[in-house]
Amino acid sequence: MIQIAHRGLSEYFKDNSKEAFNGAIQNGFEMIELDIQLSKDGIIFVYHDTFIDKFLLNDLTFQQISNLDKDILSFADFLSLVVKRSNIKIYLDMKGPGDEICQILHDMLQETLEIEYIGSHIYIGSFNIKQVKKLRKLSKDYNLGIITENRFPKEMIEWFISSYDLQFFSFHWTVLDDEISEYIHQKNIQIFTYTNKANNILNFMREKKYIDGIVTNYKFQ
Repeated sequence: MIQIAHRGLSEYFKDNSKEAFNGAIQNGFEMIELDIQLSKDGIIFVYHDTFIDKFLLNDLTFQQISNLDKDILSFADFLSLVVKRSNIKIYLDMKGPGDEICQILHDMLQETLEIEYIGSHIYIGSFNIKQVKKLRKLSKDYNLGIITENRFPKEMIEWFISSYDLQFFSFHWTVLDDEISEYIHQKNIQIFTYTNKANNILNFMREKKYIDGIVTNYKFQ
């Protein structure tokens, strides 16, 4: 079971910050999870929330966003920080209501990274099915997944897998179901679960079967 650093080492550092990502690398995590979204001027940046104060981030340029919070990284800066100095895997959680981010992300990945690296090190998930659909149309090379807080019946799981050629599902820990997880594993699809914020949650996750990775705020034994 792999440990996935939730927004970096977020128990001790600011979410999605350079310090949090460095902390995850230094503490030996196998994968970093981070949130990405699109600015008004088409820059992918690393941040979870929709707003800062009263400002809707998607209505702002990246420079305006940086003026509100200097710690917010562009995705290009993140890649420079992580890819060149670590073999850690990267799990992107795409945010936003539309699918405009997909083409820009696709172009960045294809121009910046080797295909072999993308296939072995990059995982991309979303709550937004439109984004998953668009990315799969753009490339067959991506490890794609659906992130959800819902319990899906087997028929819907099968439809998702066959429609989008998925490599993983990421379930909120409260909806983990051993029967569904076994069904997914039989399809050779990985299962991640999120988010470990305390030991009682971790214990619950560990009791469940067929879990391949835990998204966690801290390193656990």
